[in-house]
Amino acid sequence: MMDSRNLSLAPAPKVDFCKLLDNQSKMNRLHTAALVHAGSGNKLPGRRSELTREQWLLGLVEYLAPLFNHHGYSIPANIRVSCSLPSGRAFSNNRTIGECWATEASADQTHEIMVSHTVANSLRAGGVLVHEVCHAVAGIKAGHGKLFRRLAIAVGLEGKMTATGETDYLNGMICSYAWEVGEYPHAKLDYSKRKKQPTRLLKAVCNNLDCDFFAELGKTYSVRLSSQVFDYAAPRCGSCGSEMEAE
Repeated sequence: MMDSRNLSLAPAPKVDFCKLLDNQSKMNRLHTAALVHAGSGNKLPGRRSELTREQWLLGLVEYLAPLFNHHGYSIPANIRVSCSLPSGRAFSNNRTIGECWATEASADQTHEIMVSHTVANSLRAGGVLVHEVCHAVAGIKAGHGKLFRRLAIAVGLEGKMTATGETDYLNGMICSYAWEVGEYPHAKLDYSKRKKQPTRLLKAVCNNLDCDFFAELGKTYSVRLSSQVFDYAAPRCGSCGSEMEAE
């Protein structure tokens, strides 16, 4: 028989029951709102938020934090969110619409999350944001592997993990947020309608009046080339070999 007098009991861990109850209460409200909005087709309010785009996105991160907590995950505090162009494939047909950078790439050790300008719908923007927050939570090195997949499915993402969609349940939560603060205050940019800047070429001419080209045709020999090439080395006339000058 073990003598209990010889046992040294470790102190019980302190639990913030108020915080636990608060998180559970928030999760209950989120759950109820999700079911209500999903049941009514996740209809958006049709009222644009007065927040900035970044305030709206960051507000949604905070709004959905209880959802992550409910499944045992914590959203890092060092997250910065912006509506901006991803670093690659921003304009292609198979474009990148969201991106999360590791803290190692940031001068102040912050997770940089970007939602593309090409996304304007509140539900889609919210889904893209949740996908990128999952990267920040799971860690960039986890990629779209098992850890990321388990987390993504838990918080309401579905489909192929490299291009997830949103479940009705997650859309219900995003919809609930939009009804509180207004819809995502952004208008989609259509890059196919962007006017392309034409390449400006310099005109280089041969000013040698004794040039055979001028003597035979009565006009100067000329070529067009970029200013970068001209600055590197001025071209020479193909007829007389004289150095050509920019007109």
